[in-house]
Amino acid sequence: MKVLAKIASFGLLLAAVLAATLLANVILSKGVFAADHAFARVHMRA
Repeated sequence: MKVLAKIASFGLLLAAVLAATLLANVILSKGVFAADHAFARVHMRA
């Protein structure tokens, strides 16, 4: 029973890390995309 609880808590931790990584990835890619878009717009105007 104790081993099962340990595995469950480890899985939960792993899931949390994976979710955080995915969220950070999405935020980063969105930020990079927005910056790239702004950069392209400035270049078009010049």
